[in-house]
Amino acid sequence: MERTQFIKDAVRRLLSEIPPSVTILAACKTRSIEEVQVAFETGINHFGHNYVQEAQAMIPNIAFKAKWHLIGHLQRNKAEETAKLFDCVQIIDSSRIALELEKYCSKLNKIMPILVEVNSGCE
Repeated sequence: MERTQFIKDAVRRLLSEIPPSVTILAACKTRSIEEVQVAFETGINHFGHNYVQEAQAMIPNIAFKAKWHLIGHLQRNKAEETAKLFDCVQIIDSSRIALELEKYCSKLNKIMPILVEVNSGCE
C-alpha cells in the first residue's frame, strides 16, 4: 500500500474511533512534508517534532496552518528557534530553560503553553 494512502486510512480510522473533543498529535519524526500534508488534509491539525533541527527544515516549508508541538527535550541553546517555530512545548525540565524560552517568546509577543516535567520519583 502506498504510504500516503496508509496515512489517510489510519487518520480516518482514528478520527472515527475517538470523540471529537480528543486532540490527536501526530509525530512527524522522519516524515516528509508530503506525508504531513496528507495527514493534515485528512483531518489532523496538531503535529509534533522531537528535534528543533527537523522542525526548522519542515515548518517554514509547510503551506498550511497547523499547530506545532515540540515533543522532545528542549535545550537552552534552541529556545530562540523554538519560540519562533512552535505553538506548544511538551517538556521543560528546568526553570532555567523555561526562563530562556520566556525571554524569546516575550520578544515575539507570544504566549506559549508548556508542560513541565516534574521528577516525582527522585530518579
